[in-house]
Amino acid sequence: MFLPNIFTKAGFFKYFKNTSWLILQNGLKILAAIFIGAWIARYLGPTQFGTLNFAISFVAIFGSISSLGIQNIFIRELVKNNFDEDQIISTSFAVMFIGAFISFFLIYFSLFFFNFEKDVNLIIIFISFSIFFQVFNFIDFFFQSKVLSKYTAFTNIICLLFSTMFKVYLIMFDYPLLYFAFALSFDAFIIAIGYLIFFFRKSKFYLKNFKPIFSIALYLLKESWPLLISAIMITVYMKIDQIMIAQILNTTMLGYYAAGVTISSSFHFLPMVIAASVFPAIAQLIFDDRKLFDIRVKYLHRLMIFTAISLSLIIFSASDFLVNILFTNKYQLTSEVLKVHIFASIFVFIGVSNAKWLLANNLQLYSLINTIIGALTNILLNFIFIPKFGIIGSAWATLLSYFVADYLCLLIWPKTRESFYLISKALLFLK
Repeated sequence: MFLPNIFTKAGFFKYFKNTSWLILQNGLKILAAIFIGAWIARYLGPTQFGTLNFAISFVAIFGSISSLGIQNIFIRELVKNNFDEDQIISTSFAVMFIGAFISFFLIYFSLFFFNFEKDVNLIIIFISFSIFFQVFNFIDFFFQSKVLSKYTAFTNIICLLFSTMFKVYLIMFDYPLLYFAFALSFDAFIIAIGYLIFFFRKSKFYLKNFKPIFSIALYLLKESWPLLISAIMITVYMKIDQIMIAQILNTTMLGYYAAGVTISSSFHFLPMVIAASVFPAIAQLIFDDRKLFDIRVKYLHRLMIFTAISLSLIIFSASDFLVNILFTNKYQLTSEVLKVHIFASIFVFIGVSNAKWLLANNLQLYSLINTIIGALTNILLNFIFIPKFGIIGSAWATLLSYFVADYLCLLIWPKTRESFYLISKALLFLK
């Protein structure tokens, strides 16, 4: 059979309801990202849209430091109950807030070393304020650990409505580019407020119990440093192509490229939703029944691969139509970018489920190593491909680097070959 009946126990409906909320939330995010994103792209035009995406990519690379890589460790420790819940929440928040300050100041001081135009610097600073509000994403991780994502999903849905209305207002009343940068920080701000409201209403945490513990902070940082460097490198090889296009070519070409990436990457939430909702039911098996754990992981890989391939083929077939409808003929090159870039989704899906396998087996160091190799591969291929093939070459560089980092590298290391074989069996639909 293609997929086994994994969740025959009573816990199935708990995880199914959790997944349904996440799918609803992120499904609406997809619609907003595609349709509102396309409207913004059409309004700004390729050059200004490219400038905005350059600033977003620049901030994202530095902003990847802000969480200090502790999200998954935070969830793991909440599930294991190794520490007092109030202490782990307080310490995690404090660590991430310090990380946000580090990220912001790195962004601010780095601008002195780059010869960006004044308007570009302002856009970058406006967007970078969102880093502080994103610290409150720890609340999302808290509810994930409790399989109660409906609260953060509801928050995101309400905030998405306000965010969409604000962006439509900016377009309708002809606001300049800088306001769209402000809108990104505004999005993060209203989501943070919504998270806090639900957190204090639904958790047992009180402000009087806020007490970060230095020893716990050291433990979190010790456990998370490979994930931190991995998160930085993931962001590098997800965003460096856009920075390199802007520097090697120009922001107009980046505008065409970013429009295609807007559609392609808007579906990357799906593997995270599936893994976040399904993997907690699988993870415990690593201690109880290793053979069954491997079987479940293989079927999780199979689900990811089937979903990604199906999605990629649909988008590939409809790319000309989608780009023409969404972006008009101003973005003629975008369709060719999308036809290549969408297939990188296959390895994004595989990478998410494999990251869970590595974490469960305490092999997150290999996630770091593979990500570094992928990032270096992406940078090297972009240096070679962009001058020769333009933005289509950058799309191929992204696809190939994802293949290397999320699949091929697993064959190199003896401890990760088991995962390579599980993924290969899933790809070939073998038992």
